[in-house]
Amino acid sequence: MMRFPRIVKVFLKHFYRRKSTLFWTIVFPILLITIFGSIFSNMGQSKVTLYIQNLDVKDGQPSHMSQGLINALNSTEAFQITLVNSTQNLDDILNRASNPRALIIHDGFGQEVATSLYGRAASPVALTLKRDMTQVADPAPGIINTVVRQFNTYLLVNSTREVVTVKEEAGKSGFRYIDFFIPGVIGMTIMTAGLMGAVNINTEYRMNGVLRKLATTPLSKIDWVLGVVIYEIIIAFISAGIIIGLGYLPISIFDVHATMNLPAFLLILAGTLAFPGMGMILARFVRDPTAADAAANAISFPMMFLSGTFFPIDMYPDFLKPIANVLPLTYLNDGLRAAMVNNQPDVAYTNAAIVMIIAVVAITAGILLTNWREK
Repeated sequence: MMRFPRIVKVFLKHFYRRKSTLFWTIVFPILLITIFGSIFSNMGQSKVTLYIQNLDVKDGQPSHMSQGLINALNSTEAFQITLVNSTQNLDDILNRASNPRALIIHDGFGQEVATSLYGRAASPVALTLKRDMTQVADPAPGIINTVVRQFNTYLLVNSTREVVTVKEEAGKSGFRYIDFFIPGVIGMTIMTAGLMGAVNINTEYRMNGVLRKLATTPLSKIDWVLGVVIYEIIIAFISAGIIIGLGYLPISIFDVHATMNLPAFLLILAGTLAFPGMGMILARFVRDPTAADAAANAISFPMMFLSGTFFPIDMYPDFLKPIANVLPLTYLNDGLRAAMVNNQPDVAYTNAAIVMIIAVVAITAGILLTNWREK
């Protein structure tokens, strides 16, 4: 009698009972397809990011000439245009952008163009294109100059005289992907180690009855939580040191420019407090270790991809951005990049404060929800 059907049945039951196997074979591929499919499905239609600050505004309305130029740029469908009003700090916006590129239309642009058209001023009116000059393959200057030439032809038919011209100005250098990626990997490592570590430790020790035995000892819950958190802090700083050290090794091919400093240290510390706290909350609602793996993965993997770990959130579809903006890992990743890459200590400290608030709430809730006597 053939027995393999029984073996198959046993394996099928084993597969069903192992929640982690279910996650890796079914849920995880679906998550990858959903998230990466949403992000990259329109890659073939990607546009060049361009910030435009139009200072030629009167009573809140752009001049006819400056608005016509913006419409001409927009009609090429080559740019993803973001308008920056006169009250916003353009340099701050460019410092946070992965592709720092901006066209500035100066105050009085429309009047100067009109004056030039009537010949009372022979010199052309200049627009300023601020961009990363190290990007030699940047398509933006060529497209903008083409649009401006067509704009001149429209203004002066049958004339080669320049009415409007573009002057390029060296702006902030865009960061390389490895410099963007290193802080994201540190944030991801802190998140996975803290969240999954706390969930696994609590569920396994509860399953084995260790927590119940600890309840009979002088050890308090606060002692237990502090022990778990300090362990996670040590692991997180070791991991961060290895990740950063890998980029700085003399034989390294990465040539990482990211630097460790005080705000980065505070962010790592806040992250190592926040995610174990979240893990303790999750462990309260998960009974066995295999289910704990699946639950921790179900939270950590979407958060990993949605929080800008691997790619700038600016690339995401609009419907994903609000989700990314409420995830704690987003604040940790953005803060680490502000501290380690972009030299924005104010942004880094703000994000560190947000992550620390999340940490206090999560750890407090974790302590209150941890029940040592529960089987």
